[in-house]
Amino acid sequence: MIKLNRTFLFFFLLFVNFGAYSHVDLTYPEGGETFYSGDTVTITWLEVQAHETQNWQLYYSPDGGESWQEISLNIAVNLREFDWIVPVEETIMGRIRVVQNNVEIDYEDVSANFNIVNVTGVQENDVNKSIASFSNVPNPFIYSTTLQFHLFKTSFVSLMIFKANGSLVATIIKKEMQEGEYEIQWTPIHSFSGTYYAILSVNNRRSVIKLLKQKF
Repeated sequence: MIKLNRTFLFFFLLFVNFGAYSHVDLTYPEGGETFYSGDTVTITWLEVQAHETQNWQLYYSPDGGESWQEISLNIAVNLREFDWIVPVEETIMGRIRVVQNNVEIDYEDVSANFNIVNVTGVQENDVNKSIASFSNVPNPFIYSTTLQFHLFKTSFVSLMIFKANGSLVATIIKKEMQEGEYEIQWTPIHSFSGTYYAILSVNNRRSVIKLLKQKF
């Protein structure tokens, strides 16, 4: 009987000390939330047990953990939060994973599923006629593309570009602008091909277009 109790205690302590979710606690999101495309969500976590941590890493999954996309892989050790821009693509199986990247054994925690709703009010390449037209040429592109839009009145405008995983790539505009036609060239500072999203926000109403960057 004593031997059984000791064996049980050994495996219990082993689970507590080496379980994947015992040393870091993802506090937000937890799962069940509904987020809206283009909004900023502050991901938060706690260090339950300290280690020789090198950095924190964050990942996003649109499919309940079947696949993972990088959000950030080098968050400073002293930080416990990260501002994440919610992706455009809708899902009911979004998840966030935080990894405590240590010198030896890594630990992680994963949220339950949450929802992402696209609230732009437009489909890809459509136009919010009451506020501004929005397009880009060429698309697909290799080196650069020109973002075009028309403002029907003086408005506060923001124009951001981000990856499909919600990572912000560039904030091109964030200011009040006069009525008129605008053309802004965007040249990515890296050579990575893939899909990007440009969100044009005019007086807090959004239009979205998909940007397809091809290889050289």
